[in-house]
Amino acid sequence: MGDRGNIVIETNGDRIYLYSHWSGRDLPTILKNALASKQGRGRWNDESYLTKIIFGFMLEGNDPKDEIGFGISTTLGDGEYALLVVNVDLKKVYLESDGSHEIGQNTQSWSFEEYAALPNVDWEYSNNYKNIGLTTNLKNDE
Repeated sequence: MGDRGNIVIETNGDRIYLYSHWSGRDLPTILKNALASKQGRGRWNDESYLTKIIFGFMLEGNDPKDEIGFGISTTLGDGEYALLVVNVDLKKVYLESDGSHEIGQNTQSWSFEEYAALPNVDWEYSNNYKNIGLTTNLKNDE
């Protein structure tokens, strides 16, 4: 059991996967808070520091020295939700359901500024996780 999810940092065609075993449900909000933070905004152009800041927000309230619960990898592990992809080159956040590395026509995407400014963000559930999206409580999502 668990509540597994991933945030993907993408730059120059490479990917780093930030994994959470217990807080997959909270990752959209965690990512929003990290990008909106003073530290995050100051590093939107620096993938290494931005990655560290996002992972720091993921670890908040947890022991960073604990051997379980979170991980960093170059390969995709478990997940119960669509991938939250942070493309540093494009300054975009988008959803990816299948690890295809592509922004599809029907894929939700936001600039860093738009995502950071969302008033609320949460998973929108479906019977098939590949069709899961985000609900942001904005008029265009109603």
